Amino acid sequence: MAPCSNRIPQGGLREPALPVGRQKRSVMAMTLAQNALRRESNGHFNSPSPVEGFPGQNSSHEIAASSQTQQKDQFTVPSAAKSRGLVDWAAIQIRPDPQVTKTEVGIRRDESQKYLEIYFDQFHDRWPITHRPSHEDEISETDLCELSMRMIGGWLFGTKEAIQFAVQTHGVLVDHIMSQLCQVTSQDRFQQSLPAWMANAALLNIIFGLYYGHDREISRVIILWNILMTALRETGFFRPETAWADEKRGYFVPLRMVKLGQRQRLAYTLFKLDAYLSILRNQPMTIFPEELHFSLPSTFTLWNSNGLHIWEEREVDEPVYRMSKSMYSLITDNAIDPSSAQEQPMVIEDIHLCLCAMQSNIWKNVQSAAPQSSCDVNVVLQKDSLRRHLQQLNSRLDRIMAQKVPISKSDFGHEEYLPYRYYYGWEDHTQADWQDVVTTRVKSILFDTTMLYFLLSLHLSVDVRKLTQIAKDRRLSTVEELSEVHRRAREERLASMKRWSTTPAARWALCQSVDVLVAYQNFKNGAGKPTNVRTLDPICHAALCVSALIVWAFCKFYDHGCDICSQGSIPIVELTTWSLSGNQFEKEKESWIETGERYPIYRPQLQGIQLCQCNTEFLIGLFQACLPNDWGTSEAIAPGIFKTTT
Repeated sequence: MAPCSNRIPQGGLREPALPVGRQKRSVMAMTLAQNALRRESNGHFNSPSPVEGFPGQNSSHEIAASSQTQQKDQFTVPSAAKSRGLVDWAAIQIRPDPQVTKTEVGIRRDESQKYLEIYFDQFHDRWPITHRPSHEDEISETDLCELSMRMIGGWLFGTKEAIQFAVQTHGVLVDHIMSQLCQVTSQDRFQQSLPAWMANAALLNIIFGLYYGHDREISRVIILWNILMTALRETGFFRPETAWADEKRGYFVPLRMVKLGQRQRLAYTLFKLDAYLSILRNQPMTIFPEELHFSLPSTFTLWNSNGLHIWEEREVDEPVYRMSKSMYSLITDNAIDPSSAQEQPMVIEDIHLCLCAMQSNIWKNVQSAAPQSSCDVNVVLQKDSLRRHLQQLNSRLDRIMAQKVPISKSDFGHEEYLPYRYYYGWEDHTQADWQDVVTTRVKSILFDTTMLYFLLSLHLSVDVRKLTQIAKDRRLSTVEELSEVHRRAREERLASMKRWSTTPAARWALCQSVDVLVAYQNFKNGAGKPTNVRTLDPICHAALCVSALIVWAFCKFYDHGCDICSQGSIPIVELTTWSLSGNQFEKEKESWIETGERYPIYRPQLQGIQLCQCNTEFLIGLFQACLPNDWGTSEAIAPGIFKTTT
């Protein structure tokens, strides 16, 4: 089989004092990445030659990999010139790169193409960063982005070889993208000397880090994200007064829409990732909503029009209100008066944007609710306001989920609350069952947004950071054990959580944690085909981990403890029956949440397992079964809660 066209010149990246883990990167990943870097250096981005920092290149398509030899330097200083100083300069030698046995590297062309197809089939719907119609035409300029797309496709493919290729390629790409972005100055301009594909490649690698989930890689992509943000700010990307080349009169309209779409989707994705990283790392967001002066991105349909004739047809159906509204105005309109904004039609991505914008205020509210200010009236009022806002956004999601999809092909795409025609993509409408592809796409995006709502709501209800620290406190380091300050903080956390477990807030958070589990199971069962857990937005995994952590804490600190398992006359209530919206058990649920501690008339259980410390392992197993086996971020969110898998 012929080697893939985007293989890299032979040799590895030369980096001083690399950690052991990075020294073990396979030659395959380095080879693939270096070829991409070499070709892209001929594009618009101002950067040093890709040969800099690379060892000598082989002329064959095979590369070196182990067995060192010694060669005598042919440029030895003559003996007459030997110095009598502290350094014997005559003894200095230039040591060549190690000579090694040769091994074939790279991925076959058919595998490379398969990875790209998987990227568009399983990833692009959730993260429509790349403009697919122009992707093929710009392949010579977008090699870094192209390689990042194949990297993600390989990861989603899921075989051992494909995952290895993805992880190792990611490591090399992150190093190179960082070094390139660090060369950006205030004289550069986005889409000119700083090309869009460089920023897109950075975005894809940041997103991949979240999918991969290993703590070290998340730290690296957070650094990459900050470098990208700094570079974009230096180029004036977030300034509304910045002029763009495509704004001149007579510019070809479809091409102008592509250029504008690149800026819109870059800003949208950056803000989305900012919220995600804030949630995962308990850090403040760094992008202000005021910086999102860009108009709302076009619909998924228009962004994925396969040909100008299709683009023209779909452009007519674009929602007019979105063309004149900026992301910032959408956020502020919903924050200032959510009830009036309810009448304004919104696509799912708009709701997702508003949810992401709430993370900053939720984070501030949780930080303000310290023990000494937990009864502060302003903190309580703000929390109530945030909760109402969350519920109003969720009501939009509920209406979309509840709407009926027309059976008639002629009526499909004209749904009441969310017309599915806004989510047409690359599928051929002359083929049978093309509507199923669109319906699956909408359900997937809707599910991700619903899980984000649940996660934000849980963070607003309970101090997740404190729960995480309590779980972490079970495995103390020597320094922590000897620290008197740390000991007092541990005791304070435990006392605080014991008080929390008896409150309505704890029972409400418990019920919502069950909602998360039920929502995932319903989505998986209703997918019609086996759902690849690896394709889900990482925020879904985070919601499951936080939910498991809350169930664990409730079982650990609930006063009844193991006695709740004893036989008695107290009836048992299945919490999953309360997860059905609008059912006849709503009043029963509300009554238990409000008075459950004073009148424990029910023994709660989850899918047949009673909630008590004795059953914690089985209860947590329900959530762990929903997570990818190798998603390491679960350990950072809920330390020691999940069983270690091999």
